[in-house]
Amino acid sequence: MAQLHPNCRYMFKHAMKAIEILITYPCGIVERLKHSGEELLLIPIEVLPEDLQCPYLEIKIYLTKYKAKPEARFPYDTDLRETMRRRRAQTAAPMAQKVWSFYKQYENSLK
Repeated sequence: MAQLHPNCRYMFKHAMKAIEILITYPCGIVERLKHSGEELLLIPIEVLPEDLQCPYLEIKIYLTKYKAKPEARFPYDTDLRETMRRRRAQTAAPMAQKVWSFYKQYENSLK
């Protein structure tokens, strides 16, 4: 078994919170994925085991594909918010499944 980064276990709290949001927030899948993504993106990719870096990057790219133009909305707009304004339930639902799969793989890597 490969050596875990010293902060790998600590950063798992963000994955747990992301799943909690994804499951329990009382809104549509796009909104839940946006709020979940805000938590998930707090995990630096370098703390993840190598086998989780590719799935994490795929999720991150989906969540931040479009770049924010702060002057268009408000000064604190983010790539995540701009991207999720353009996403629809048809693509958000499969991505939510990938987030769940990432979470389970992350959990298993800590055992």
